[in-house]
Amino acid sequence: MNITKTSATGALIAAAGAVALGFAAPAANAAVFPNNPVNVTQCSYRTATPTQECLNTPSYNVRSSSGKYVVQFRANPSHCSSMIAHIIVDGTEWGRQTLGPGQRDGSYFMQLAPGTHKIGVRATGIKGGCNTGTLIGWSGNLHFETGADADNGIG
Repeated sequence: MNITKTSATGALIAAAGAVALGFAAPAANAAVFPNNPVNVTQCSYRTATPTQECLNTPSYNVRSSSGKYVVQFRANPSHCSSMIAHIIVDGTEWGRQTLGPGQRDGSYFMQLAPGTHKIGVRATGIKGGCNTGTLIGWSGNLHFETGADADNGIG
């Protein structure tokens, strides 16, 4: 199994409305996993007062025998405001990008230790559009490529 979905704090629901417990891909030295939905319907916050910082981090366990990974996040086109997408790898922020509805973050190439790594995304809201100062929920898609497929970036 090269990729499985992990649980995150709060609601983590696949686009079809059912929780995806994981799915298998054929064992390979290189692989492309383009459709990995993330959806947070209710953000968790550091305190009882809602803020722009959503602590939920929908993640996938992704395996690469070479340690080469490319990850790209695309914000849901139906968003009504912009967000900052934070790519989180094994609990540490790898990068961040401000995205409008439907925009992609440009992708990140990562040379990590061979094996399985937990890769996810976290969101910070940006006031504007329907966002009046609190991020309630957000969604999008993570695209992963591993091994030799990662060498040329997303493609």
